Amino acid sequence: MDAELVVGDLLDCDDMQPRLDRVVKGVAVQDNALLRSAYTMTLLEKRLLMLAISKVDHYNAPARGQPIQVEVTPEEWARIYRANNPWVDLNKAADMLMSRVVTIYPTEMNGRMRKRRMNWTDSCEYHDHKVVIRFGYSLSLELAGMIDEFAQADLLDVAKLDSMYAVRLYEMLKQFADTGWMTITIDEFRLAMDLGKKYPRFSELNKRVIQAAVDGIKKKIPEMCLSVEHIKRKGSRAVTSLKFTFRRSEQQDLFSNIEGDTDW
Repeated sequence: MDAELVVGDLLDCDDMQPRLDRVVKGVAVQDNALLRSAYTMTLLEKRLLMLAISKVDHYNAPARGQPIQVEVTPEEWARIYRANNPWVDLNKAADMLMSRVVTIYPTEMNGRMRKRRMNWTDSCEYHDHKVVIRFGYSLSLELAGMIDEFAQADLLDVAKLDSMYAVRLYEMLKQFADTGWMTITIDEFRLAMDLGKKYPRFSELNKRVIQAAVDGIKKKIPEMCLSVEHIKRKGSRAVTSLKFTFRRSEQQDLFSNIEGDTDW
């Protein structure tokens, strides 16, 4: 069945005062739907996005029509990412992030498969010593009020990684921190990395994306003990899935009193 394309809400939020979140926890908590989504951005933008998400009060959903906004300072950027020019990096990342779109891939609703597309940000305001990032209302609903399917990524780990593919793989693995393994089909992996028609041959995909991401994590976060296995179709040489194995997280979950289903 063809997927129905649903563009993000067109709610007029001009009359609704945005909610300013100032949570300081050093952990970016995301709904699993966002982790499975497809989007393209640079490592610089991804670092800003993760830092901004870490400030969201993920326990409490926004009021109807109310977007969430956060403030990011160059001092915070420098402390986490050890940048030489934090203000330049912060402004450049905010400029680029404004044009980025995320696609949340098909979920079934009312008997039909659909996918949703939305902008990451609604606006960015540039002040003397901070950038105020406002998430759109549709995106805000994906960032706050989560009660079951979510994952958390440590910003200090994210700061160590030097490629977008490594960061994306790292945060996907965090969905399965309690089990220590993740199995994903090649098609799902390609969607999550937003590869489109890039690297159609598995040998190219493996060299430039899969193994590059794995090696990046193994080098920068060796304590994860990450490894990958290629799963082939029975009686065939074609690789159909990937199984990633890593050390289970010993960190207590932020929602330790809630059991979530993290199946891909």
